[in-house]
Amino acid sequence: MPRFVLSAFVALGYLALFALGIPNAIAGFGDQGVANHTYRVELQHSHDDCHPQGLHLDLDNGQLLQCTPYGGPTYATRPDLPGFTGAQNDEILALSMKLGAGGLTVAEGHQIQDRIDQIVATVPPVHHSWFWGARRGWLGVAMFIVGAAGLYLFDRTARPKRTPKWQPRHL
Repeated sequence: MPRFVLSAFVALGYLALFALGIPNAIAGFGDQGVANHTYRVELQHSHDDCHPQGLHLDLDNGQLLQCTPYGGPTYATRPDLPGFTGAQNDEILALSMKLGAGGLTVAEGHQIQDRIDQIVATVPPVHHSWFWGARRGWLGVAMFIVGAAGLYLFDRTARPKRTPKWQPRHL
C-alpha cells in the first residue's frame, strides 16, 4: 500500500508540472511582449487612439497623455514608469514639456527616449517590468517538458510486465 501511495504522489507531481507549465509559459511570454513597450516614447496627437503601453506624449505641446479604456487619451499629470523615482518621473515630464513647447519633433522624441534609456540602465533589474516575463515563460516550458517526460516514464515503469500465456518450447 505505501508504494502505491508514493506512486500516486509522484504521478500527481508530474501531472501538476505538466498542467501548470502551459499557462506559465503563455503568461510569461505574454508579459514579456507587453513589457517590451513599457519604456518606449510614443509621439501622437491628443485625438489619436493609443494602447496602454509606453509613454505617450502630445506632438502639439509635449504634454503627457494617458490612455483610457473609454475612448481616446486624456492629459495626465505625471508619468509612472516602473522603477523610476518621483524625481526621475518629474524630470522626464519637465524635459518633454520644455522640448515640446513649440511642438515635438521626432528628434526631440529621441532625446526624451535617450534620457529614459539612461535612467532605465540605473534601475535595478528586480524593478524592471520584464524581470519575470521571459524567465517565467521558460520556466513554464521547462515545467511542461519535465512533467511530460515524467508522466511518460512513470507510465512506462508503472505498468505491470506482460508475460505471454503461451511460451514456445525450445527443442
